[in-house]
Amino acid sequence: MRLIRNTHAIGRLSLILLLLIAFTVGALLSYLWEIGYVMRLGISVPEKPTVDITNIVFPYQDTSFFNVTIQCPTSYESEETAKITQILVLTNNNTHVRNVTEVNPSLPYKFPEKGVSETFKCIWNWANYTGETVGIVAFLEEGTGPTFQRETRLVNLSIKDARFNSMISVTHFNITVQNAVVSETYVNITDIAVTANGIKQNVTEITPIPWTLNPGDTQDFNCMWDWTDYQNTSVTVAVHTLQGYMNYTIQTTPPPVTLNVTEILFDITNTSYFSVNVTNNEASPTYVNITRIAVDIGNLTIREWTVENGTYVEPVIPYTLDSNSSITFVCPWNWTEHRDKNVTVVVDTLQGFTAWRTQVTPPPTILNITHVGFDPTDTNHFNITVQNSEFSLEEANITEIHVNIENIIVAELTDDTVPSLPFILPSGADITFVCSWNWSPSSGKDVVITVGTSEGYEATYTYRIPQTA
Repeated sequence: MRLIRNTHAIGRLSLILLLLIAFTVGALLSYLWEIGYVMRLGISVPEKPTVDITNIVFPYQDTSFFNVTIQCPTSYESEETAKITQILVLTNNNTHVRNVTEVNPSLPYKFPEKGVSETFKCIWNWANYTGETVGIVAFLEEGTGPTFQRETRLVNLSIKDARFNSMISVTHFNITVQNAVVSETYVNITDIAVTANGIKQNVTEITPIPWTLNPGDTQDFNCMWDWTDYQNTSVTVAVHTLQGYMNYTIQTTPPPVTLNVTEILFDITNTSYFSVNVTNNEASPTYVNITRIAVDIGNLTIREWTVENGTYVEPVIPYTLDSNSSITFVCPWNWTEHRDKNVTVVVDTLQGFTAWRTQVTPPPTILNITHVGFDPTDTNHFNITVQNSEFSLEEANITEIHVNIENIIVAELTDDTVPSLPFILPSGADITFVCSWNWSPSSGKDVVITVGTSEGYEATYTYRIPQTA
């Protein structure tokens, strides 16, 4: 039995030895065959240093950089280690070359020994190339290195809609932003910007930011921006995220709403009110809701009518004014103490449009020239009748009378009148002056006769002098 067991053991050992010999011989023959094949193809092991790009990582949450891992292999003959001098990015199907100028560790970089790897942080914003295949090229001191292609992270951030609606308001607009279902990560909306006529402005919005949008999420943003001066203008709306992803849309805002205060009437016969005419131009794309009328003198608002007290205005406000329409508002306000003032009437609307007009109220002294007489039989005199209106608040101190022809004063009559000047003319009274002036050389001409007071108030009258025989 023992002899049989020994015989079996020797047989197994012999079999194992034979298998080991067979494997060794086979491997040797295979190696020799491979070497021969390589030699026949003319392929040889590289002599100069080379590198291998083993990995590229585009981080989900930061598009400002990417990491590239590069190895200095042992499979070249030179004892020198590889030295990287430049890293490039190829985009748009390798048609555009982007040089990475900021790299950490900095370039040029020489590997400390063969067989080691180094990960480089490359500062390059790839936000505009999400979901695209880009090529990374490493250049060596000894020549061009390898190219490695990798698809960037896919984040599809889009502005689904940008709504500028002058029917609602010109002080804000709305946009809808979506992070697509296929996006690989969430984003945080950090700001919304508008560029119009080359000017970029960040807009604030009612919805608080930063706002997180997960893949598949959609969010409406109410953006506070007064685009009154940018009606019928091409504007760019851009959305930016904390991670660097962004998108933009180009929109043309609606045609302008042209709202005008066309006339203000201060009736001197009744100083308890004034009237104002407001027009919404026929080219305006929408109606407006008039919600406020105000009277400003200087920087002060003296009187205003709003939605709350607008019933005192006729017609009452708020008032809807369609395009191609006008309305005259009668506004109760005693402006007696505001004679001879620059008054600005401001009209505001619910949509944010504003119109205004400035006009001088009637002066406290109102002079009128009611009659001018030139007698052809007496070319050395003429008569002029001056009235101080019954609506004047004070007497008029008349101090000068002069005659203009073609904007040139041809006669100063301050010392040549009967009665003489200065002359005090009470409110509601009139006076006829006889003025000494040889007007025969000016016969047939148009003259402008001006009467002035010491307070600076004037009355003028244009008259054609009769022809003399």
